[in-house]
Amino acid sequence: MAAILSHTRDAIYLDDGEMVVITPDSWETMTVEEVPVSKEVEEISWSLGEIEKSGFDHFMKKEIFEQPKAMRDTLRGRLRLEEGIARLGGPNLTPQQIRHIRRIIITACGTSWHAAMIGEYPHRGVLRDPVEVEYASEFRYRNPIIQDGTLVLVISQSGETADTLAALREAKKKGASVLGIVNVVGSTIARESDGGVYIHAGPEIGVASTKAFTCQVVALALLTLWMGRHREMSITKGQEMVQELNAVPDKVEQVLENEGPILEIARAYHRHNNALYLGRGYNFPVALEARSSSRKSPTSTPRDIRPPR
Repeated sequence: MAAILSHTRDAIYLDDGEMVVITPDSWETMTVEEVPVSKEVEEISWSLGEIEKSGFDHFMKKEIFEQPKAMRDTLRGRLRLEEGIARLGGPNLTPQQIRHIRRIIITACGTSWHAAMIGEYPHRGVLRDPVEVEYASEFRYRNPIIQDGTLVLVISQSGETADTLAALREAKKKGASVLGIVNVVGSTIARESDGGVYIHAGPEIGVASTKAFTCQVVALALLTLWMGRHREMSITKGQEMVQELNAVPDKVEQVLENEGPILEIARAYHRHNNALYLGRGYNFPVALEARSSSRKSPTSTPRDIRPPR
């Protein structure tokens, strides 16, 4: 969508096996067998400013500093302190279906897989159900065992990751309920999932994921709260979790405002070619993501860390 945003805010999303025929005066959507299909024209919600660098030296730095806003957008309107619950309209699961869940499989690729590994901890601890994290490219080749009561979560920033989409289709073919956690509205995974949660992180242009990763973790926490309150989580525990989630964007903002120590670390280590990342528990997948991101990040000098004035 970013490629056409300067020309139009209207978009049509084609499914597999569909095409559009364009003439100087008209357009028509149809299948590849030339059977006409009706498609809705949808409005792109992104602004042109969101896909520009806005004074930053590169998109990765811009997106690092956009994390607090992106996380607030993920949380916006979804937390209810008095009830100690998350309000999610997208998962399309009834309280009875939530209580019937006996096993959760989370599948994704790359950065989204690291977010899934973080999400495994609260899901397992709160819901007390077996939780497995599968790399999407391997999931469909393992002939996965899908039993009654299995819920599959698929995570993708773009909603178009080929291996994750294939995992979604394999899970549905075997009878699982599938929820998608995606960023791009109208994407294939969003359309083919039984339900899901949009993370509302906005466009992510940088190759190394930043705000999409943190927003995926927030979305998984929202799902844990939402499902937990329909299971055995007390209202007191729910209220505590709501308060902590509401505080996260401000805490991230405080870290980003404290650039002095970050700059000193960058000056000391930015020229090194090798690094060892260590982490335990929640920090183990964070260490994996740090290693992955460092391989994709642009080479920069310490002054590149500073936000624009």
